[in-house]
This record gives sequence, structure tokens and C-alpha cells, in this order.
Amino acid sequence: MKKIAILFAIVLASLTCFACNKTPTPTVTPSTEQSVEQSLAPEASTTPSVEVTPSVEPTIAPTVAPSVEISEEPTAEPTVEPTVEPTVEPTVEPTVEPSAPGAAELLAAVTFSNRSIRYNGTYQKLEVKNLPEGAEVVYSVNEATTSADNEEVYNAETGVKFPGVYGITATVTLGEATVELSAVLTLNKAKLTIAADSHVIDLYAPHPEFTYTVSGLVGEDVFYPGQDPALPPTEEEDSSKANFIGWLTLSTKAERYSDAGLYDIVAEGLTSNCYDITFKKGKLTINTYTTDL
Repeated sequence: MKKIAILFAIVLASLTCFACNKTPTPTVTPSTEQSVEQSLAPEASTTPSVEVTPSVEPTIAPTVAPSVEISEEPTAEPTVEPTVEPTVEPTVEPTVEPSAPGAAELLAAVTFSNRSIRYNGTYQKLEVKNLPEGAEVVYSVNEATTSADNEEVYNAETGVKFPGVYGITATVTLGEATVELSAVLTLNKAKLTIAADSHVIDLYAPHPEFTYTVSGLVGEDVFYPGQDPALPPTEEEDSSKANFIGWLTLSTKAERYSDAGLYDIVAEGLTSNCYDITFKKGKLTINTYTTDL
């Protein structure tokens, strides 16, 4: 039992040293009984052989980041597939035919304008312009704008020939639409010149028959020296041509026995429905009387 106790003490001491990380070398002092037993026992090593298991501290492996292999090869550009836009068919708007203009719109384009011209011996009339197909027009005299001294009433077929101011109304009808337009036709008189011719006489000679020259007649007009409006027309007067009213007279202040000199011959006394007449004077020359000695 004592041996067991000694061995237990030795083991306990070893364990204590192991816990302190030391390896003690136990010194065993044998007791008297042990000495006796050793002397009786076979010779053996006094130092008991005790296997001591060294303390191994747990190795903590350092945390090592996982090795990432880096490829030295150049990174290839990613292949981008081209975006293909879907084919869109163009939207075709249906062709819309413009609606035909109505009657009122067509009549709105009709024009009827004033006109002023000079008498030229032919008939003149006003007509509407831009008259749509199928439209009808009726012309009538507008008395409010027609001169009172006109000698001929406006005729829708022929118009008018003689000068004057004519107010015309055009009534245009297309279907159920109607428009009324007004305009004025002004025919001005033409210019006519009557010039007295010049004459030369001797002192105390009788006066010659004075003559004249007319210029400015138009168309088929024929000049005649006048007609008394109170008398019936003569053969020279034609209602379809220009009329000359009154009497053309040629006169001078020189008398049969007037002194030698230069005297005016004056033309006057005539008017016309178609002409503004300008009279020009002529000259009467009376020479000095001479005799041969």
C-alpha cells in the first residue's frame, strides 16, 4: 500500500508539473521499509521510469485568404450583338380628296369691277369675271348711279356706245345660291379738234369762204357742221354715230374795207354727244394795196 501511495504521489507531482509546463525530476527518498524491500528485491534502477506525455498546445492556424488566381491574359471585350430595330412599315394616311367647293364659295370668287374708258366708236359693256361653270348672270341698269343725260340705255347684249356714266347690276345665280354685284361703266368723250383755216386777201377784197379742218374722229363717225336739235335728222345725221349739235360758224372782225393787217378767224357754235371739241383760230391776212406808177 505504501508503494501505491508513493507512486500516486509521484504521478500527482508529475501532473502538477505538466500543468505548469515544467518537467520535474522527482527525488525519491526511499523509506526504511523501502530500503529493506530493495535489498530483498533484485537490483533495479532507483529512478522509476515514468512516461510523461508532453503538453501540446493547440496550434491555431492563421486565417489565410483564399488564393485568387489572376489571369495575366488580356480581358477580351465582351461581344455586343448589334441591336436590330424592328422594321416598321410607314403608316400611309388614306388619300382624302378635297371636297368640291360649294356654290356659295364659287360665287364668292366672282368679281365685277368699275371700268372707265374713252369713247372709240364701238359698243362697250361690263362683264363679271371668274364666272363658274353653270352659273347664270343677268345685267340690269342701276338708275341710282346712271347719268341722267345718257342717250342710250345699257343693253346686256351689246352694252353701250355713247359716252356717259352707267351703273350696272349683275345678278349671278348658281343652283340655289345667288349673289348681286354692282359696278359703274364710265365712257368719256373723245377729243376732237376743229381748226379754222388761214386765208390771205388784198386790201378791200371781199372775204373768202372760210374753211376748217377736223381731226380726232373715231370709228365710222362722220363730221357734219351741225344740226338743230329741234329739227328732224338730216341725211348727214345718223343716230348710230356721233351727233354734232348746233351750228359751226367761222367769223372774223375784219370787214370789207378794214385796214391791212392780221385778223383772227374764229370757229365756234358746235357741240357733240361723243366729243369734247377744241376750237382753234385761223388767221386772215389783209395785204397793203399797191399800184404800179
